[in-house]
Amino acid sequence: MMKSQKRTVWASAIITAMIFFPLGIMTLFGSSEPARTAIFGLFSVASVWAVKYTSITAVLLSILGQWLAIALVSFQMTRQLRKAGESETQALLSQSRNKAIVG
Repeated sequence: MMKSQKRTVWASAIITAMIFFPLGIMTLFGSSEPARTAIFGLFSVASVWAVKYTSITAVLLSILGQWLAIALVSFQMTRQLRKAGESETQALLSQSRNKAIVG
């Protein structure tokens, strides 16, 4: 729904950053104590490795947080699509009314 010409580039960059940012944090701060930074691994492709260093509470809270984020993004996207659909419907209805009045 961005007005930029390079929407796919933005989407790809954001997804790539969200995948590798937690891994970068784990690499920078987790060399001496992997248990302290393993929570960041739950949000990346290293989740299989990070599970053995975290508690079950941390795993469940991270799953809950991810589901909540997905639900909020879905809700926001639904609102934007409804708003765009209403605008399109209003434009089509106003065109058909103008044709009926003129014709």
